[in-house]
Amino acid sequence: AVQEFGPDAAAMAPRLAELAHTTFWHVAGERRRADFSQSLPDKEVAFLPVYRMRPLAPASGAMEALREGRITAVLLYSPYTARLFREATQGMALPPLLCLSAAVAEELPGLPCRI
Repeated sequence: AVQEFGPDAAAMAPRLAELAHTTFWHVAGERRRADFSQSLPDKEVAFLPVYRMRPLAPASGAMEALREGRITAVLLYSPYTARLFREATQGMALPPLLCLSAAVAEELPGLPCRI
C-alpha cells in the first residue's frame, strides 16, 4: 500500500521518526536539499547518491519559443532547477511558473509563480 509522508522533507521527518524501522537509505542525487540524518537523531540514515545533476545551456529553440510567447506555462520541480531557470531567463517576460513546492517558489522571488 502507498502511504503519503508529506509534501517535503520537513513534513516527512516526524512521520519517519514514528516508524519502527531504525535504518534508512536516503536515495537521491548528489545535490539534495534535505539531510534526514539531522532530522532523525534516533535512526541510522545513510545517504546513497544515485545520480549527478549538471547544468546545461538552454536550447536556443526553447529560449526563442519563450521570448515569442509560445510557451504558456513552465513546470519547475526542484529549487536547483528553479535557480538555473531564473538565471537563464533574467529580464525576460515569463508565462506562469508552476512550482512543485514552496521551496521551489522561494528561488523565484518576484516572478509569476504558483505552487
